[in-house]
Amino acid sequence: MTEYDGQFGRDMPEDDAGHTGADNDADEDDLQVGLSGLAGLVAGAQSVDELLYVLAEFATYAVPDVDGASVSLMQPRDPTLPIQTWAVTAQFVRDIDKLQYAILNEGPCITCMHSRRPTVSGSLGSDERWPDFGSRAAGLGVHSALTLPLLVAGEVIGAINCYAHAPDTFTDHDVQMGTRFAAPAAVSLYNTQLLTQARE
Repeated sequence: MTEYDGQFGRDMPEDDAGHTGADNDADEDDLQVGLSGLAGLVAGAQSVDELLYVLAEFATYAVPDVDGASVSLMQPRDPTLPIQTWAVTAQFVRDIDKLQYAILNEGPCITCMHSRRPTVSGSLGSDERWPDFGSRAAGLGVHSALTLPLLVAGEVIGAINCYAHAPDTFTDHDVQMGTRFAAPAAVSLYNTQLLTQARE
């Protein structure tokens, strides 16, 4: 089982609640779509920005029940804005990530990057970890979040942020599927960054 930081006082939904073996097979197929897409990327054929968008899109396949996703990067060279969203799959995700990074400086992605562990919330509006962010995200109709760290050699280079409108969307199964996708995604991103820096 993958370790993660869950919402205090709120149990993670059961994996098998309404989830059949066929559902698990379909989830595995979707994960393979994302992983195959990563494997099919030719090193150096895309810019970092293009790759980030592809990663965000693949994340919506790899993690079950996602309504929108984003990929955020650490920016160690810019202390005024150390975390930035670089790619989103929906406008509501852009609005939520803007709240996290540009307005409130709190939320699941920031927590995930500090802890270097997946971060899960099933009720953002009542999550005591981010009182300002959670209530505003819930006001936008987003109630569940799963954020996965992008780790290379134990260092965080970014995160994949998955959001859902319904409460209690993400299960242990979703965390495991997302973690399986995030590991190779981090390597692809890191290698692309290195190639881009070498060219520059």
